[in-house]
Formats: sequence, C-alpha cells, structure tokens
Amino acid sequence: GGAIVAVKGVGGFLLMADAQNERTVATLRARKHRESKPLALMFRGLADVERECEVSAPEARALASPESPIALLRRRTGRTSPIAPSVAPGNPYLGAMLPSTPLHYLLMGDLGRPMVATSGNLSDEPICIDEREAVDRLRGLGARVSPVAIPGFDELLQGTSLINAEFKFDLNGFLAKYPKAPVHSLGDILNRGLYSSAIDGVLRRSEAVE
Repeated sequence: GGAIVAVKGVGGFLLMADAQNERTVATLRARKHRESKPLALMFRGLADVERECEVSAPEARALASPESPIALLRRRTGRTSPIAPSVAPGNPYLGAMLPSTPLHYLLMGDLGRPMVATSGNLSDEPICIDEREAVDRLRGLGARVSPVAIPGFDELLQGTSLINAEFKFDLNGFLAKYPKAPVHSLGDILNRGLYSSAIDGVLRRSEAVE
C-alpha cells in the first residue's frame, strides 16, 4: 500500500513504508528533508537481502547478530530491482537490516516484501522516544499512528528496572567486543556527554541499575 506507518521499536519509533512504492518513498524522503542519503531497508530474512545485494560471510553474520546493525551493501547488477529509485537515488549501495524485535518479525513475515524503516524524525533531529511527542512529530511526517493497548502492561512495568538493565548490560557487552572503541561503557558515554540531550533521562536511569 501507499501508507507511511509509525512503528515503535526498542530504541524509539520507526517510519515504515513499502520500499517498492516510488510515490510513497519519495513522499517520505521529502517530509524527512532527506535529499540523497539512502533510506534503510528492513528485509524479511537473509535470502531476501541476497536477492538485492551482494552479501559476504562477515556481513551475513553481522546482519544476523543480536546487535542487528544496518549494513551498507552493494546492490546486485544485471537485474531489474523492484526497489523504488528514491530509496537510494543513484547509489550503488543499499542500507539493509533484518527484523530485531518480535513485532518486526511478525510484520515482515506478513508483508513479505522489503520495507523502508527509517528513524521517526527529521534529518539531524533526535529520534522520537516519548510517545506523546512522537505522535505529534510522526503525524507531521505523514505517518498513521494507531494506539495499541496491552491490558496490564503499564502495571507490569511499574517499579521494574529490567528494561533499563537489559539496555545497559547489552550496550556494555557490545562495547567490550571492541577494545579500540573510543568509549567502553554507558558510564563513559554519559561522562563524556556523547549523546543527545533528548535521551539524557533514559540513559541515566539505565546507568543507575546495578
């Protein structure tokens, strides 16, 4: 379809749209004020990525890793691609990722086609993480925002530090794999101010977990 949909993920909101619909992708790019930088694509699985891009063994391992990065991959040549030109205008590379949350797996399994999955913000703005702020900003970008209520979910989260703990220890574990990284923990990031002020409270609550 031609809709732009806001989907909440682990780190904030994504704007998702059919990557094969040129009109929708061009509209999303214009509303985000993103002139030429490639828009990231979410694929259902590695086989779908390999149909569009050349994927080395290390790149395949990275895509399937718990960190779920966006990999910049060279497009395959000699074939007609269904990917809309406005996804990456004149660029021989595509930014590809695989589903990283249960909701993403369900969506991609049902849709069965590549989807643009880009941060829910204008270029150079911090990603939306607060629901009330996000609704206003995402609607301004043309997204359909549909509230989903899970009975008892808010009560379940009250007083728990589980989500904050997962983020802190996942991040610290990831950084430990890269001893040459400029930072080595969430504490380092906070102490050096290497983050957006929009998520200061979120990061400090995570760091406070022991």
